[in-house]
Amino acid sequence: MRYLFYYTLFFTFNFAQFDWQTDGVPIRQGLHIEWQRTGDANSDGTMIYAWSDCRNGVRDVVAQKMASNGDNFWGDNGVVAVNAEGRQEDPQLVTDGAGGAYIIWMDYRDEMDAEGDIYAQHVLNDGSLEWGTEGLALINQPGQQSSPNICSDGQGGAYVIWKDNTTSSYGDIYATHLSSTGVIAPGQGVPIITYSSYRSSPSLNTGGSGAAVLVWSDDRNADEDLYAQRISVGDNTINTEWGDGGKLVCDASGDQTSPRVAQYDGDNTIITWEDGRNGNTDAYYQILNGSGNGTLTADGVSACTGDWEIIKPRVKAENAVAYIVWEDRRNGWTSDIYAQKVNTDGSTGWVENGIVITTSDGSQTEPRLTTDGNGGVYFVWEDQRNSDVSGIDIYAQHVNSSGTIGHEANGELICNAENLQFNPLVRNDGSGGALIVWGDQRTGGSYGMYIQSLTSSGANLTG
Repeated sequence: MRYLFYYTLFFTFNFAQFDWQTDGVPIRQGLHIEWQRTGDANSDGTMIYAWSDCRNGVRDVVAQKMASNGDNFWGDNGVVAVNAEGRQEDPQLVTDGAGGAYIIWMDYRDEMDAEGDIYAQHVLNDGSLEWGTEGLALINQPGQQSSPNICSDGQGGAYVIWKDNTTSSYGDIYATHLSSTGVIAPGQGVPIITYSSYRSSPSLNTGGSGAAVLVWSDDRNADEDLYAQRISVGDNTINTEWGDGGKLVCDASGDQTSPRVAQYDGDNTIITWEDGRNGNTDAYYQILNGSGNGTLTADGVSACTGDWEIIKPRVKAENAVAYIVWEDRRNGWTSDIYAQKVNTDGSTGWVENGIVITTSDGSQTEPRLTTDGNGGVYFVWEDQRNSDVSGIDIYAQHVNSSGTIGHEANGELICNAENLQFNPLVRNDGSGGALIVWGDQRTGGSYGMYIQSLTSSGANLTG
């Protein structure tokens, strides 16, 4: 029997005014929650986020919708998106364009920890569950299914991919599509990458015209190169548009790894990755058109190249302008944060090798970014500059299109409460500002989740 743990959500608000607090406002406190950066913003600036929660005695998935002023829409305690036997954890979500969200998660109701299935839920605008309290199985076959990823199709639905080791030790890539009418190939999925090679770091994002584009690192040519595939829905299945093995993006010497993809404009997508062609790890990028052909120099353009380590670049874009951010060790063994802009013609828009976001003491890691809707960008990261006093903290920065820093040099402090703050997530609030959510261990024991509002002016942290 499963016991319900009643708890109070320490989240103070009223619908007339919401008062943001120093170090953020608690969203969820205690009882073994898990926060792993999952959330998405609606066009009206509302934000939906989800986490794993033990309020029912074992991990389930819970979601909440919040206005940019801090008001909760789905009750004080959020909506339990799945309440089933076994563990449900590691949620990911995208909004559905109508005020709700599609949520996926790893599910262990029928299998052991080393295996697991993947389920989904559609939470509607009012917080009701379209697919029942137990969700729908995307894949519930024997064997190991892992590494799910989800993106919007830009038309009210979503694509999901995952790695399936049932028939191949390489881990074939399967896909499905979610919409208000249900799921394509429920419980099985559709194989889309079955080439006999080792594949790693698949990244998925909206591809325009209702399609999606995924990119991955692939060793079919000895060292690791980059390949991409465009998928779409037709005849109630998932179709691959760029051939059985996908399109080659980059086969320069050395390894090309850790790719990330984002919609650039229309059917064009931009890809960034770690590149070892020069003996170190540099940051490169390429823009693909709707046919999968690179529009820039063959094998990509350098966002940052040097005799130092560059770690896991990430990219976001809006209206054919993109921003790339990465961890950078040009100043020593600790990591700093640097960023680069990509113009509408595909050229770099800021100084060679990127502008400084922070070079503060200690390491600054795990950067995330979002465009601001006005041509600029917000960055957020984990920061160790105060580690001898308060542990790891959360800092952020706003940069406009010309590369001008909006806040204090080395970033605006978001939270320096005691102990560990981790896994920050940032999303556009629809009004030129940003909402930042992170995991927090300030109580010294169990984890909590906190949220803060940030404006481009940096004058104060108010909603």
